[in-house]
Parts: sequence; structure tokens; C-alpha cells
Amino acid sequence: MEGLQALFQQSYVDPALQQLKQSILPAIKESFAGEEAGASSALNQALGEAAKDVTTQLGGKFGDFFQNQQTNQLSALSQLGNLAGTRTFEPTTLSKEGWLPGLLQGLGSLFGGIL
Repeated sequence: MEGLQALFQQSYVDPALQQLKQSILPAIKESFAGEEAGASSALNQALGEAAKDVTTQLGGKFGDFFQNQQTNQLSALSQLGNLAGTRTFEPTTLSKEGWLPGLLQGLGSLFGGIL
């Protein structure tokens, strides 16, 4: 879960906060520039609403993001489960004599053709 939260933070939260700080809040402050911006309750309310909107959007995105990640993990597990019963290789069996006679025979035929 921590990995998902870190990924969500990096992918969604950080960019949203950056946009809020660099674009949205300055635009709101600029629209109140003619008024006493520091003491304006309307400005503070507008800034609070903007932050609330971003938070609400991130909350919705986190739900979707988390659900998609769970679906992906379940799909991967399902695919692995399907492979569990499938033989993807044939086991090699050794003869009673072991592997040395076969190796020597192979080398003999290799070098026999050269000599």
C-alpha cells in the first residue's frame, strides 16, 4: 500500500499542488489585486475553495487509481494461476549411468569427425 501511495503522490498529488501554487492561487490573487488582498475575506474564501476543489479531485482520482491497481494485480495473479497448471518445460531425466557417458559419446562423435 505504501508503494501505491508514493506512486500516487508522485503522479497526481505533486503535480496538482504545483499547479495550485504556480497557476491557480496566483490567478485568484491577481483577480483581487484591486482590493485590499491581505485582509479580504472574499480572497481567503476563494483560495480555500480552490484548495478544496483540488483536494476533492485528488480524492476521486485516488479511488480510481487504487481500484485500477487492485484490478491489475488480480489480473496478474489470475494469469499466474492459469500458468501454474501448465507445463512449460520437459524435465530432463538422467540415465542410470549418469551424464558422463552421454557427454563422452557426444565429444567422441565431435572429435571423431575431425580426426
